[in-house]
Amino acid sequence: MDRKSLTFTAVLAASITTNCIHTTEPPKDVPLNAAQQQTSEQKAKEDAQQGHRGSKMIAEEIFLGLSPNAWIALFTFVLIGVAGMQALIYFLQLRTTHRVERAYVYVNAITSFTAYRPRSRPEITFEVINSGRTPAHILSYGAAMWFRGPTVMHPPMPLEDFHLLPLGFYMVTNQKSDLGVGFEEPITDEQFAKALSGEAKMFVFGRVVYRDKFQWFRTRYVNFTFEMEQRDRLPTDPPGDGPVFGFNIAREAYNDAN
Repeated sequence: MDRKSLTFTAVLAASITTNCIHTTEPPKDVPLNAAQQQTSEQKAKEDAQQGHRGSKMIAEEIFLGLSPNAWIALFTFVLIGVAGMQALIYFLQLRTTHRVERAYVYVNAITSFTAYRPRSRPEITFEVINSGRTPAHILSYGAAMWFRGPTVMHPPMPLEDFHLLPLGFYMVTNQKSDLGVGFEEPITDEQFAKALSGEAKMFVFGRVVYRDKFQWFRTRYVNFTFEMEQRDRLPTDPPGDGPVFGFNIAREAYNDAN
């Protein structure tokens, strides 16, 4: 082998050796591994946060798809409704108690009727009873005559405009009291003759105003109407030859109460 061949062979061997050395050296990837590790840690952190949010959402939607705040609002509304129902039941029970226990005043009968003759002012006495369970405070009362002919079908004046006599006494349960009043207008000859012949009918109507213990701020009233009818004389009637009249509760207007 000549000198040139030996030199070429040495250079080729050195080149191969250098390439082998460069090939077997470990790659310089340390910075790349650190970046990947940082990215992996950040991704793990984001996954953990997302899992926490998912767990929180699952914890919030614990029943029928409603959050705790929604359930609190719903139960608050239910409690308000229950309280309102209890208040309504209490009010109805209280009103029922008032209706049962309150005073009830009514006019039972006309006990006397005197001076019934032409050009006179009759006097009347009627019996009032408190049939309720509590006392009644009688405030005022009044009565008047009403002659109803073929064309007059209703009392001549509303009871709201009635002239009432003031009172101020109490009636206990089942107490009976007589209230008397003298009529302001005298009976005319025509009214008396028509009443005797049956052409007209005479009525006594009036009102009693009172107050019960449950509603002291509100006045109550009872209206009454009695029809006068001629009847046969009884042994208990005063002696005489004239006609005898009695009174029955009329089925006309003004028999009501509040």
